[in-house]
Amino acid sequence: KIFAATYAQAPLLREQEKIAFKAHEQLRELAASSAYDDVNASALANTAAQAMAKISLQQARLEQQLLAVLTPEQRQQAQQRRDSRQGPRHLQRAE
Repeated sequence: KIFAATYAQAPLLREQEKIAFKAHEQLRELAASSAYDDVNASALANTAAQAMAKISLQQARLEQQLLAVLTPEQRQQAQQRRDSRQGPRHLQRAE
């Protein structure tokens, strides 16, 4: 079940990653161009943001599907792993 859920979402993620990458690339080219247009830049930024939002939503859906097939003990272990993987946003500044 886990493989099937992960495999099923791969094409959508790839498609959205390509869209986001292309929009970012075009935005960088537009920013470096003498023909900069704020309307086009805004549209490209929105396209990239929408693609990233779809990726985030799909990842949340996958996580939910995976959690649904785990036993309560496995869910607890997964939660402990998430809690132990604190990223930069969880770090506190030493003052």
